[in-house]
Amino acid sequence: MGTAIAVFLGLVGIVLLWFGHHAWRRLMGAAGRAGESSRVERSEAPEVRRPVRADALVFLFAHEFVRPPRPGRAVSPRLQARAPLTGEEIDPRDWATKLLFALLVEHVEEGAIELRVVERVPTLMPPFPHKNWELHLRRRGPLLSSPLGDCLAVAFEMVEKKARLPERVKEESESRALARPPESPWVPLDLLIEKMMQVVRAETTFWQREGVYGDLRNYVADCLVAEGYLIEKTSNTWIEHLRKRRLEPNLEAIESLRPAAEALRRRLRLVRQRFGSVEFLGEDERHSSYNHLNAPARLTQIEGDVSEILWADALGLSLYEVLVGLRQLEPSGEGGV
Repeated sequence: MGTAIAVFLGLVGIVLLWFGHHAWRRLMGAAGRAGESSRVERSEAPEVRRPVRADALVFLFAHEFVRPPRPGRAVSPRLQARAPLTGEEIDPRDWATKLLFALLVEHVEEGAIELRVVERVPTLMPPFPHKNWELHLRRRGPLLSSPLGDCLAVAFEMVEKKARLPERVKEESESRALARPPESPWVPLDLLIEKMMQVVRAETTFWQREGVYGDLRNYVADCLVAEGYLIEKTSNTWIEHLRKRRLEPNLEAIESLRPAAEALRRRLRLVRQRFGSVEFLGEDERHSSYNHLNAPARLTQIEGDVSEILWADALGLSLYEVLVGLRQLEPSGEGGV
């Protein structure tokens, strides 16, 4: 009797496993077909909505602007940064730094942003060595519309509403009497980048969180997907959320941007040559670098008037400091290096 019951239960188990297996295959097949149809629809009719500016060009042509990862630096496959056009692995921190550097250089050249360097007491936070100065920015006109340019505009608005409110009320009353608009306040770069990251992360889903470096590039990628320069090859199913998103370049749309990318490389190179130090110049824009590790002490610990530092040096070193500082506050498993 006991043997018969065991055989019966075994047969029932086999039948249930068989039905469950086939039900799972039908379910995944339906999800795959739905994903394929959505991918076909997206790839058939990409919409290119606005011309790209410096930050988007650095993203799309990252293999020409961003250096490879440092030797011996292992990064989780989920957090690796890869150039959209070539698929080669590149340095996550250098990519984030150059996205912001190109964005702000473009605004400085257009006269939309003004920079100044002021003295400060060195902090006790990484990276080392500490700087005895900090970079401030002021908005001088309308900002350029781009993925990170729009975030920058919102960040300025957030900071300006809270900056020195009593003083601004006084300035506005005086300005009305003199019939001129009040000037925008000076904003420390680190505060501005923190507000930009708030805007970026407000639009970033939980599944896309990859630390400060990854969040910046994922935000730009989302904008470029919406504008048709990138095509997302991931179906909207729950299992796809567990995988790293797959983006394919819209080569037809991107190829027309190559002259603009070349012009941007020359402009950034010229800025570094005219308003930066020779220590930071590599063979080309990809190999040029700003960080505290290769910065001479004369740039981090300035003796005398700190405003004499060249503005490209000040911008590059400050961006590196801000991004590394934000990275230090994140869990060690996020964001790569």
